[in-house]
Amino acid sequence: MFTAANHPSFAELLSIKDRRVAFLLESKEILKRTQALFSEKKRHAVFVHATRVEHVKPMFENAWVAIFASISGPLQDSEDPIMISLCLRAFTHAAHISCIFYMDLPRDAFMTTLVKYTGLSSPRDIKVSALRQKNFEAVRAVLDVTNMDANYLKVPRFHFDYAIF
Repeated sequence: MFTAANHPSFAELLSIKDRRVAFLLESKEILKRTQALFSEKKRHAVFVHATRVEHVKPMFENAWVAIFASISGPLQDSEDPIMISLCLRAFTHAAHISCIFYMDLPRDAFMTTLVKYTGLSSPRDIKVSALRQKNFEAVRAVLDVTNMDANYLKVPRFHFDYAIF
């Protein structure tokens, strides 16, 4: 009787060399199909230039989580001053966009994360020797956002100032 228990899997039938060759052939085929799809899309793509600021809100509503994930990882892991500066600028711009369009969840996420990166969010645990340049740049970013968007934050500015001072 033939059952799945006594039937060898496909991987067991092929040697390592055969699997590698099959993988390379399949990869080449996928690459060809992808290139064909992209070249086909280029010919038929229609780009619409946004002429009003209201076009930004729906795009940002759909992309803010991906933006948040893509800039918080490098900010946390990197010690490169250029990378840190770019990530913090992205945080401030994203917080600004979410403030202008009254988007509560993205605004709170970006601002809370900025305050967290200052390293000063819990006064009891502050060790001055543990603070790095990244933390001071985050303080500057929080101050920039609170100065620029104080009316949009929906919380008193002193909450952010208290976290810093």
